[in-house]
Amino acid sequence: MEFGVFNFEIVNVMEQTGKSFYDVCREVRGMGYKYVEIDLDELDLDKLLIFRENILHISSIYCFLDFAGDVEERIAKLLKMAYLADVHFVMPIPVRDDTPELKAAAIARLGKLCGELAAIGVQMVMEDFDGPGKSFAASSGLKSYLDAIPACRCCFDTGNFIHCGENVEQALAFFRKDIVHIHAKDRRNDEKYGKFSHTNADGSRVSGAPVGCGILPLEKIVKSLVNDGFEGIIIAEHSCCSDQQAALLESITNLKKWCGQE
Repeated sequence: MEFGVFNFEIVNVMEQTGKSFYDVCREVRGMGYKYVEIDLDELDLDKLLIFRENILHISSIYCFLDFAGDVEERIAKLLKMAYLADVHFVMPIPVRDDTPELKAAAIARLGKLCGELAAIGVQMVMEDFDGPGKSFAASSGLKSYLDAIPACRCCFDTGNFIHCGENVEQALAFFRKDIVHIHAKDRRNDEKYGKFSHTNADGSRVSGAPVGCGILPLEKIVKSLVNDGFEGIIIAEHSCCSDQQAALLESITNLKKWCGQE
């Protein structure tokens, strides 16, 4: 099992400490993280070079796509950057799919994108992205995409099922055969580690936390994956933490312990 961070977490550390992007990348690598997850809009060749200099590989590029308009130019850029960065995964995120027309357009174009990515050796994944206007915030909606695009696989985000009031352990069992990538995200109902950063469908609010410091059974889930033979990448994800550097260190300490890598 190997571990990674999100680019936005690196940026958070920069903002909180005044350190350079290069220096934070070096420190993140020193903690034991080997991978970075990044939004297409945050990626450029200069940043790619800094990652490579610090032996950080881009595991996945995620990209928001608005199927109410023309997405072809954006998809062309996505394919180019996925090739240049030599990524494992690309995760498209429809901005909205809350009408039959939008969902049909998304499935049709993403089915084609899945094949285009496969041609350059990249696996397309989708996750349970929490948020309004997205059918795939719920298990049933995400499953409808995986069924419609058989070559697409699941990026399992441990912290997003709570958005729709779903049980993450039940979701893990439901998607297990399709899971190839993990976003390890914990949640809290208070602001111990940072401000509330997300509003669930029922109006309740949650905040981020280091992996293993929240209300979700992350230790049980990770150990279950290890026992099941999962050997992929786990990305530690926590937004809006007031001390992002400390959160990243605590997350990888817990992840390594649970994976038997102490």
